[in-house]
Formats: sequence, C-alpha cells, structure tokens
Amino acid sequence: MKLAPLAAIAATSLALATPAAAQSADGIDNRPDIVDAASGAPELFSTLVGLVVDAGLVEALQANGPLTVFAPTNDAFAGASLDDDVTSILTYHVVAGRYTSGRVIAAAKKSPGGVDLETLQGNTINIRLANGEVILTDQDGEEHGLVATDINTSNGVIHAIDGVLDPTAD
Repeated sequence: MKLAPLAAIAATSLALATPAAAQSADGIDNRPDIVDAASGAPELFSTLVGLVVDAGLVEALQANGPLTVFAPTNDAFAGASLDDDVTSILTYHVVAGRYTSGRVIAAAKKSPGGVDLETLQGNTINIRLANGEVILTDQDGEEHGLVATDINTSNGVIHAIDGVLDPTAD
C-alpha cells in the first residue's frame, strides 16, 4: 500500500475543502452537511453516497453532529468486498466529534501506538503516524491512508481514505 505524504494530502484537501467558518451575517452555517458535501464530489464519493442512501443512513449523517467521516473513495470501494452488513461497515467509518486533520495528528502523536477512536458502529479504529503518514488500522489489522482531509461541513468533517475499513476481525 502506497500512502500519500501529508503535503500532497494537504494540496488535494485545499481543492475540496469548504471554509471552516462559512456563516452568514445572521450566524447561520451555510456549509453543506456531510451527505450534501459528499454528493458534491461524485468523482470521489458517488459509491459511498449510493450505499448511504441504500442503507437508510442519510438522516443519521445529516444530524447535528458533529461527526467525522473517514470516507472511502470510489477507487477504495472498487476493490472491496461488501458481503457483510453494509450498515455496520458504513457506521464503522463514522466517529462522534469533529476530528480535523490537525486534531487527528495531535491525537496520534500522543502514543507510539496511536489512538483508538470509537466509531458509531461500536468498534474502534486505530490512528497512528508512521514515517509522516497517518495510518488507520481496522479491526482486521488492515492499514489504510488518507487521500484528502478536512472537507468541512455544517455537521462535521470528511477525510477521504484509500480503503474500506473492516469492523470485524477475521
């Protein structure tokens, strides 16, 4: 698995990111919610959005949050087997709270083993740094990297990842 360096991720993220504080004069957050932001980037997330709709998770991802979604790209889904419960797989990619890339990196730096974040599915994702790369490790021990970060939304943040996280250990 080849992971993108943080500088390349930052450049990709700048092209996708919405302003962190996009509020109107009356204080209303004008940024799209997680589902609308993902829908607005079909070149990255059309497969994910289709699965979210099919699984009935649209309302959950449009809730107030904040939520962080580690969103597999279309390419990530192309090589994935979704034989298991799709709802369980999708909710395994969502963490309560707004974990910007800076917050993810800071948390991962606290321990050589990284940090475990509990997902909405109930299991944890391990996030650590290795050679300047952010590595996400799923319950099956598979490692995945970030493709784009800090796609800010009205109810959280999206980070694009290069694989589909497995919520179960085989």
